[in-house]
Amino acid sequence: MNRPSGPLLREIELINSADVTTETGLDDLVGQIVELFAEDVQMVDLSTSKTVKGHEEMRAYCREYFGPLSNMVIDVDKIFDAENATTMVLTISGDHTGELLGVAPTGRRVSYPAICVMELNEDNSKMRHETLGYDTGFILSQIT
Repeated sequence: MNRPSGPLLREIELINSADVTTETGLDDLVGQIVELFAEDVQMVDLSTSKTVKGHEEMRAYCREYFGPLSNMVIDVDKIFDAENATTMVLTISGDHTGELLGVAPTGRRVSYPAICVMELNEDNSKMRHETLGYDTGFILSQIT
């Protein structure tokens, strides 16, 4: 059986190597990420109160989330795998090059901790449910 953290680690690998400074680069990244999720995916972003359902909503969410930060790097601080679930403690960093949380681009480098809880399908090949949490106030303090 695949490790539950496998698809999420693949997503992080894609993000860390992506060039989202062009629309084509962002579209490529979003397409690759969406394919890691099951068709019936549900994602809850606790920091923004957004709930995403299905590939199309996930595509829109990913464009909004990954577009404002270029040179994004996600470092995995801890992984907790159990059967068909994984929890990761992350540090997310990126250059503020697009509108983020209502703030025009500043070019500043931001870095913030996040936690992600993921449920996967039976063979751990696709992510079915994600809960993501991070502190938007901490991000805003770095760009305002």
